[in-house]
Amino acid sequence: MDVSSLAFLAFAGVVALLYHAWRNTTWRQVVLLAANMAFLATVSHQAKSFLPFVGFLLVGYAGIRFVQAKKSSVSFVVLVVCFVFVFVWLKQYRFLPGSMFLPFTYITIGLSYIFFRVLHVVIDAHEGSLTCRLSFVSYLNYTLNFTCLVAGPIQMYPDYAQSQLETPAPWPSPERALAAGERILLGFFKVRVLSMFLLLAHGAAIRRLSAEQAARASIITGGMVAALYLVYLYFNFSGYCDMMIGAGSFLGMDLPENFDRPFATYNFIEFWGHWHMTLSNWLKTYVYSPLLKNLMARYPDRSVEPFLGIIAFFVTFFLVGVWHGQTSEFLFFGVLQGLGVSLNKLYQVLMGSYLGRKRFKALRDNRVYRSLARGLTFSYFCFTSLWFWSNWAQLHGMARALGPLKIAMVWLAVWICSAVVLSIWETAREWALNLRWSGTPVLTAAPVRAAWSVYLGFISAMILSDFHATASILYQIF
Repeated sequence: MDVSSLAFLAFAGVVALLYHAWRNTTWRQVVLLAANMAFLATVSHQAKSFLPFVGFLLVGYAGIRFVQAKKSSVSFVVLVVCFVFVFVWLKQYRFLPGSMFLPFTYITIGLSYIFFRVLHVVIDAHEGSLTCRLSFVSYLNYTLNFTCLVAGPIQMYPDYAQSQLETPAPWPSPERALAAGERILLGFFKVRVLSMFLLLAHGAAIRRLSAEQAARASIITGGMVAALYLVYLYFNFSGYCDMMIGAGSFLGMDLPENFDRPFATYNFIEFWGHWHMTLSNWLKTYVYSPLLKNLMARYPDRSVEPFLGIIAFFVTFFLVGVWHGQTSEFLFFGVLQGLGVSLNKLYQVLMGSYLGRKRFKALRDNRVYRSLARGLTFSYFCFTSLWFWSNWAQLHGMARALGPLKIAMVWLAVWICSAVVLSIWETAREWALNLRWSGTPVLTAAPVRAAWSVYLGFISAMILSDFHATASILYQIF
């Protein structure tokens, strides 16, 4: 079932009605389990294709129980290594020999997000911080939650348990229902309309790019190839999250936010604090912080502490790329993410030392500096995203069509244009949000929000009735 379709929204609506039919925790867990199983059944009609998926879930639950019963650091490390290996094996990472893989097709949808959820529970159980009860049914509902199985967001188990097991949620209030409905309509518009047009425009730009184009035209086309995909990815993924957060609200789930205006950030470290936030926060909690703590214990000299943070940043965000895919392109994507955040941290350390905190803060508060920094952040992620959506052959073809000088001009053009456009957008947004009528903010008033949602729904219906193309949820492949 396509999670951005009207069929999915109808399915979620029926589940919400059944869920609230009886305010009893057992009833609601049964309804959620049935809904999760029903949604999963739409992924494949062949029972055999579910066997590795089921095995992965059982290994995860057995591991959690084992860690809770046996407080052994050695056993914990062995378990985590085995669990990571099983994940890598099932995802068929290319550095493993092909003869190791299963000889039949099986489903892996949502496996990466289940991996993070289970590993989080295993680690917390080992550290003794998992105080919530975890029955097999609650484990299945947590890992297979149909509102975030396909592509997240990654919710922590205590947050899930609080909303689903400890405090049975009442039927959403009119205000909560309205906000959830607005979120769903906004997400639907992002995914089905904006994403579709951006993806079509990106594909057209790739087809136009050639060595025969005039210099100016090829720079513009190259800039579109680099920038349009990132904008498409943002609307596609954030739109999906809007829909899932809205649908989850009707089930009393407070799913975590995954995006917080990432293109408004001024550096790459800050960017990853606003983009795919549940992934970056998970890695900061379970990779960055423990790694930095161990490095600081090994090298207790405070003068090297900032540089240890640089190392920890690189390792953490290198894993971001490795997690995204099985090929060498994603490996290099991880290297670029690690370099982005670690060099950003190194720059902060060196500039803070050279200028001093006050002068460096004054520089960062400068309007022109902030605009250029925002544009540089956007353009760097555009550049690194080339390894996210293309392959080495495509990259070679685009490089050959442009040449070194034009490539530099494309990056410079994307940097300056994004700095200007994003600055104009931020200024206009701030002005619009401060617009008031009788002392009340206009844009956040309920009638305006409702009218805007109806308008988005109408526009979506009109456009989709004329266009047969569509944009699926990209992150469901991870």
